[in-house]
Amino acid sequence: MAKVSGLTSSLLVGIADLSGDTGSLDIDTSIAPIDVTSIADTAMSRIVGRADGAISWTGFFNVVAGAAHLVLSALPQTDVTVTCILPGASAAMVAKQVTYHPTFNPDGSITIAVNALANGSAVEWGVAL
Repeated sequence: MAKVSGLTSSLLVGIADLSGDTGSLDIDTSIAPIDVTSIADTAMSRIVGRADGAISWTGFFNVVAGAAHLVLSALPQTDVTVTCILPGASAAMVAKQVTYHPTFNPDGSITIAVNALANGSAVEWGVAL
C-alpha cells in the first residue's frame, strides 16, 4: 500500500458528521501484555491481554445545529460510536465521551478538546465501504 496523507478524512460521532469541525485526530490502540514467564524460561514470555483504545480530537467551536458544540457539549452518559474514515482505512469503536474542553486561544479562536475511551471493546480497524 502506498503512503497517503490524512487529507479527505472524516470523523463521525454517532450519526453526526464532525469532519468539518475537526482540526486534528489521535487514535490510540493498545493491548496490555500478560507476563507468563516461568522459572524454566530464559527470557520474558508474554501473552495477549486486554485490548483498549481511545480516540481524541481537537475541534472548532461551532454552534450550528448538528455541529461540534451541540453534539459534544452534552457529554452523553450512554455509549457513542466514534468512526474515523481515513484514506484506505477506517477505525471505529464503541466509546464513552469523557471530556469536552473548550479553550479560548490567544488568537481569538475557540477550540475544543474531546476524548472518547473504548467501552467494552477496543478500536477496530477495517476498510469503510
